[in-house]
Amino acid sequence: MEMHTDVLLVTANVGSLFDNVGDIEGDWLQEFFMTVHKHTPRFIALHFQEVGGKDYKRNMGHAKKFFLTIESRCEMADFDKVCVYVDSHFNDVDSFTALGSMYFIHKSLKNIQQYDFKVTASHE
Repeated sequence: MEMHTDVLLVTANVGSLFDNVGDIEGDWLQEFFMTVHKHTPRFIALHFQEVGGKDYKRNMGHAKKFFLTIESRCEMADFDKVCVYVDSHFNDVDSFTALGSMYFIHKSLKNIQQYDFKVTASHE
């Protein structure tokens, strides 16, 4: 039975996905896409900790591929507005957070604006 949920919020420590490439990624993605299909949300927010895993300098390329895989899957086709934010400044050890976020907005939602904290204004 399909359940409609307006908002789906997911937080995940994905370090193991990048430290053991291929071992659990497929299962993680399958579970995520099944959840999207089951709940049919109109807005999805994904928050990731430990992007890149323990060896983030070496694994950041895989992280980019991971985000593109999520974004380009057929299960996500009805989400025509996507924002991806990833801290990839791993050479700046004092400020590197290893955090990432993805936001998906369903095509049925109109008049979407995003607040820009740097300029303190919203824009489309």
